Amino acid sequence: MPDSLDCMWVIGEPISRFKEAVEKETGILTEVDTYDWITFLPMSDGGGAYNRYFGRLDTGKMKIRGVMARKGDTPEYVNRMQQEVFEVLADAKSLEDLRRIEPKARQVYRRYQDELDDVDVKELAIHRRVSRLNYSRRCAEASAVQAHMKQGIPLAPGMEIGYVIRDARKWEVDPERTASKFDAAYYRGLLEKAWEEAAFVFR
Repeated sequence: MPDSLDCMWVIGEPISRFKEAVEKETGILTEVDTYDWITFLPMSDGGGAYNRYFGRLDTGKMKIRGVMARKGDTPEYVNRMQQEVFEVLADAKSLEDLRRIEPKARQVYRRYQDELDDVDVKELAIHRRVSRLNYSRRCAEASAVQAHMKQGIPLAPGMEIGYVIRDARKWEVDPERTASKFDAAYYRGLLEKAWEEAAFVFR
């Protein structure tokens, strides 16, 4: 059971009887999601993170929380790859099905890696809200703020900016509207990270 008291995870059937018992004991109406399978992504201590998971509901739809496809700063190209992998996973009704479709899911990942060099650079933009205008260390956000200000774009904390990583080793970035080049190795790493999240279900 997670730290918050707004939900709990239960294994076993019939869930309807458990639901009825909980409501009778607490006086609180509950809602139930029933999964064919579910995967909790690991935390640093080896346990499963209750706010980072994905699974197939018995309705055939996927429920996804806390992964890169749900984060606002994930580039559209990476987001689309992971979403497409989840669409493949949605066809699996059982663990046996998951093992069967793993090659198909991996093909999606490889296709996005192969096509990265030809992608529209705008699809690689990272969107984040500016937390401040002065930074004590060099990072992507600090470079993005400087790049926007050099182009005469006024910024204030709380504003959202879009930028593309041109050289991750030097944290050189370009504002989204003028970006023309990108660090392929950096974005291949993001694709790999998104794939590893989804591929955890195959372990």
